[in-house]
Amino acid sequence: MNKYNVTGDEIVALLGWSETDDKILDLFEKLEIDRSEIERDEDIDSFDIELEEDIGLTLTFDASLKEESCVPKYIGGQYLVQATFEYRFKPLPFGLDDEYNLETVITKLGEEPNYINIDNSSELYWFYEDLGWLSIEFEDESLTSIYYVDVKPFENPLEDWDGENGFNTIMKAFKR
Repeated sequence: MNKYNVTGDEIVALLGWSETDDKILDLFEKLEIDRSEIERDEDIDSFDIELEEDIGLTLTFDASLKEESCVPKYIGGQYLVQATFEYRFKPLPFGLDDEYNLETVITKLGEEPNYINIDNSSELYWFYEDLGWLSIEFEDESLTSIYYVDVKPFENPLEDWDGENGFNTIMKAFKR
């Protein structure tokens, strides 16, 4: 367990919640984050909370979350849109462990990956409503140990993500 006594599953359950919601404020308190000290770029409608050096965690908040992904309803402000867990964050979400290989990850998740990163064959993607947009980067192409786990609210990979191109510009179907 990390020193803040927060699990990856607890954080994943907060995806889509507003930074002003009591659940997120409780998370900030557990992680000893002072909201007044969060650096915000006025030109960019998002901010990151980086605890990488401390426990291997980065939280990303953004105002552009699709309304249907907001929990419990769209109330404005910044929403938790991404959680990135490095291998040293304990415990990782979904019951994963940094020593797991691809076969063990598939067994734990109960799902095969859908896609693989075009430029990085050690990064695989799972797109399922119950998992969200999940990517796992392994240490290397042998897919034998987890380097990081990245989770976002579910998005359909067939939809445009930048207004012009679909996800196929950064990934291709995964085949074993």
